[in-house]
Amino acid sequence: MKQTPLLIAALVLVALSTALAQNTIVCPNTRTGNDTVDWSQLGPPGTLIPGNLTAYASPVPVTVSGSGSGGIQVLQEGLGGAGGFLGDFAIGDNLLGITPRYFLQFSIGISQVGAQVDPRYPLGAHVAILAYDQNNNQLGSCTLKVVNEGLQNDSAPYIGIAEVDSYNNPVTGIYSIRVDGFDMPLAINELSLTTNPPCSPPPNTQAASYLYGDVFGSSLNGLSGGGLVEEHMPNGTLVRSLIDGSGSGNSAGTTGTAFDVAGNFYVTNFQNGTVSQFDKTGTLINAALMTPGNDGLLFPESIRAVGTQANLSDLQLYVGGPNDGYPQNCSCILVYNSAGILQKTINVAGAGTTNGTDWIDFLTPNILIYTGQGTEIKAYDITTNTQLPDLINNLPAVADYQVRVGHPFSSSSCVVPSCTLPDPYILAADTGQALLVDPTPWLSANPIGSVPAVLTTTYSLPPLAEDFALAIDPDGIHFWTGDLGTATVWQINTCTGQVGYQWNATRLVPLGGLTVWGGLGSVW
Repeated sequence: MKQTPLLIAALVLVALSTALAQNTIVCPNTRTGNDTVDWSQLGPPGTLIPGNLTAYASPVPVTVSGSGSGGIQVLQEGLGGAGGFLGDFAIGDNLLGITPRYFLQFSIGISQVGAQVDPRYPLGAHVAILAYDQNNNQLGSCTLKVVNEGLQNDSAPYIGIAEVDSYNNPVTGIYSIRVDGFDMPLAINELSLTTNPPCSPPPNTQAASYLYGDVFGSSLNGLSGGGLVEEHMPNGTLVRSLIDGSGSGNSAGTTGTAFDVAGNFYVTNFQNGTVSQFDKTGTLINAALMTPGNDGLLFPESIRAVGTQANLSDLQLYVGGPNDGYPQNCSCILVYNSAGILQKTINVAGAGTTNGTDWIDFLTPNILIYTGQGTEIKAYDITTNTQLPDLINNLPAVADYQVRVGHPFSSSSCVVPSCTLPDPYILAADTGQALLVDPTPWLSANPIGSVPAVLTTTYSLPPLAEDFALAIDPDGIHFWTGDLGTATVWQINTCTGQVGYQWNATRLVPLGGLTVWGGLGSVW
């Protein structure tokens, strides 16, 4: 991570897309502090070098220009004199510096952008990032107070802005970073962005509170006020804690989480048999919107939200959980509407050692898949009400946990994986490893399911007790997985198996589940 000096700068990005039409500009949660956070949740951080951003999997073409005295120079932090910049960046970092305002023009569309800046103004200032359309009409702005430099907290901040509905309304935009009221030299050492259109379903325009790409972890051990979920930035920085208001301590464990299209957040409380609801700001609005414990699932473990209407008129909430031999328990998936009213019970063949539906996801709009701490992945057609043959029943571990369905990207505007992934593909947390399963043979067989799916990749992880939780990242390249016993969380490259971010969320022990806002599977 880089330290950033105080900057006075303006940064302008032109995104080549279609004409602007009613795009909504929002300010993601303010990220301040010296060398404590970055903007990688907007996309991988790129080194600013005139001509391209070399840190990206596919270099992003960018033309760099500036205004004011000094011109643009490629500098290094800490060298002093010509070619150097004395600020708060890490010694030796490559920088673009001197000019008071920078303009970066990209040849691909950009929907979100953030930068780390250092204005060289000793008294502190307000940094602003502004968005304009192609006709220089200002669309919106975000501001951030920075203090005087000297390695003080908040003297080297990141600031960002997002066009959250540009997925449906791609925009040619100009983004300008500046320090209001001053014309002083500045330096930039890092830029993060999301290409437009995004490489996955974007955050809904109504859900600006949650930051695109943030990781939500559940805990099987709650707090005094109820079950616990934590929102973390991709680098592990804690954003906030969400308490579901149901139960206390080890009788308030949370597992499954899901977002609906309006940004509401749903959390299953495993021990209390409830599902809580938070609104788009992260405020608890109902500690027991649903009570699966009274409807046949004593221990609701997973949840999926399906629906496209902003008013939630078509929302369906699917809940799965173990049977575990309790006579009042069903081997089933429960379906609720937005008001938390049970609509139907889907009785299925129980999976694994729990004889249940512990972790569920949609393979296609009409086919649900699920696991139950066994070696198989089961499937059910919700349209024909038919139990389908197992996708696969010889997975290597004895306990198959959280399962997710992903789709590769084909758009030339997106950074695509370096390998060929099946469409769809299945990722499963499988005790001491994570697994990639290709369902293509199963889906294309006639009749469906007469040929099993194929285990194609095993991701060996650092030694751990149980690889329990799993979620797919919105960048389309990575997935996240975590250890039940230590709440260690890894970001894994789906193609190479390389570990990216790795962090530990000690308050989440034992880790009950993972979801990523904007990630594949977080919103249908």
